[in-house]
Amino acid sequence: MRKQIFILVLALQMFAFAAFAGNPVIRYLQVVDAVTGDVLIGARVAIEGTDIVLYSDPEGMISLEDLVLDSNAEISVSYISYVAVEVSFKEITKSGKLGLEPR
Repeated sequence: MRKQIFILVLALQMFAFAAFAGNPVIRYLQVVDAVTGDVLIGARVAIEGTDIVLYSDPEGMISLEDLVLDSNAEISVSYISYVAVEVSFKEITKSGKLGLEPR
């Protein structure tokens, strides 16, 4: 499972583009089941070190639009009965997908 998460993070890094600290960057994240590809409605996304908490919509999408974050900000994604994942803001790509592994 750690190998799959490592591969996922590596894939996100390959498609990541640079984010400048202090500048709003439009980014979207779709949270899906890593095994089936089904969207996860209501997945919790927390920006570490802040009070910002977002939840995925019926398409599993989370808009990080208009958030002014440091490019090194950590984002924690969790969903009931799935393994939580932490990624850095700079690893999230526009319209990217993040797969959570079932427990």
